[in-house]
Amino acid sequence: MLNNKCRDFLIFKNNHKSVGRRLVLFFKKKRKPLKYWIKFDIDCEYKTKDPKNQKDINKLFGYSFGFHHKNSVRFGWRFNGEELEIVSYVYRDGKRVNEWDENIYIGNIECGKKYLFEIKMDDGKYFLSIRDEKHNLIGINYLNHGKKLFPIGYHLWPYFGGNEKAPKDFMFKICKP
Repeated sequence: MLNNKCRDFLIFKNNHKSVGRRLVLFFKKKRKPLKYWIKFDIDCEYKTKDPKNQKDINKLFGYSFGFHHKNSVRFGWRFNGEELEIVSYVYRDGKRVNEWDENIYIGNIECGKKYLFEIKMDDGKYFLSIRDEKHNLIGINYLNHGKKLFPIGYHLWPYFGGNEKAPKDFMFKICKP
């Protein structure tokens, strides 16, 4: 499953952005499914300086339609004390979809294991799913996308935060299936 189509992404301590990112553009409103095998470093636990920030959502990957704070979809992640919690992270028509407005929860995963993450678009909705190595479904979520999707956009890569920077180094292996 992890093969030569893999790229390592590293977020260094005291940074937000990952190393290993590259600009990938697209030129259509209707996106092909975006799917990757992801493996988080075995040591993916962390604590934020301010305990209130522990629930802040970090970003894994996704894509934007124009500017990413206008219309975009990504997988988000945060450490809940035992496992990584995976959520949908969506901007719709300039407003971020929050967990007190809509259900963004997808599922929990374990550090050091491989999972297949997929984002699809269909009939005005984003469809986000996670499967384990045997392709068993871990979780899914459906969210509406924006009304005016710009036809040009770009892929979004790992990012730590919220308002705090990474408390330590994080390594991700992201592989095409």
